[in-house]
Amino acid sequence: MRRRPLSFWLGCLVLAAYALLALLSSWIAPFDPLLVTGSPLALPGQGHLLGTNDLGQDTLSQLIPGTRGTLIVVALVTAISTAMSWLAGLAAGIFRSWEAVPMPIADLVLALPSLPLYLLILTLAGSNRVTLILTLAGTSWPTFAKIVRSIVLTTRSAPYVEASSALG
Repeated sequence: MRRRPLSFWLGCLVLAAYALLALLSSWIAPFDPLLVTGSPLALPGQGHLLGTNDLGQDTLSQLIPGTRGTLIVVALVTAISTAMSWLAGLAAGIFRSWEAVPMPIADLVLALPSLPLYLLILTLAGSNRVTLILTLAGTSWPTFAKIVRSIVLTTRSAPYVEASSALG
């Protein structure tokens, strides 16, 4: 596996800048996000870097505070999806008899088209933040679960593991 330290540090820098933007959003935003500061649907210009919406509110001032909610959703989806991946992958790799449960479910989730599945779940369950987080986490775990399972199976068949089990 080839390591790319520059890509890693560049990603960390972008994530840190995004987190800083979320933390300082109330001081960075040029206008109050709810305040009408221009004419409706104004083009980007001197006073409004990204223009205004249909009510005359500054678009940039509304986007900046939105980063906070996005970071929260992404962090929760990543945490839940990682936990689900590890549990399913370890269970399928360590206990071979349990493999018949999580892996066919993972194959089914991977076979379904993502966007229509998201829309269907959010329509049936209601579109709120909790449903969004659970939907995204529930559909993003299979790929990583398969990777965890393959690593466990590879490690189980390694010579040092077979030797230690032979020695007791």
